[in-house]
Amino acid sequence: MAIQLVIDIGNHILVEIGENQIEDYVDIIDRLGEKEIIPPSFAYNIRNMAGFRNILVHEYLKVDLEQVYQVLQKRLPDFKKFIIYIKNYLKDY
Repeated sequence: MAIQLVIDIGNHILVEIGENQIEDYVDIIDRLGEKEIIPPSFAYNIRNMAGFRNILVHEYLKVDLEQVYQVLQKRLPDFKKFIIYIKNYLKDY
């Protein structure tokens, strides 16, 4: 759900600024970086969220629980960073 929220928030912001040519979820994250809504280096670091989300949603019977565990242990701070970047962007918008 958290990954989906990152994608949804990003998509809403991009549509609002006229970026309507989004092909897939990873494009949303990439475009957020290109438009410097989030730092490009951060976008690069989190772009795999989109693919991980697809695995969780569409191939949940094949999910590697060890990989899920590792993501939960190491990548949760990415969500807090995303929130901070979005809040900063909206403050200046």
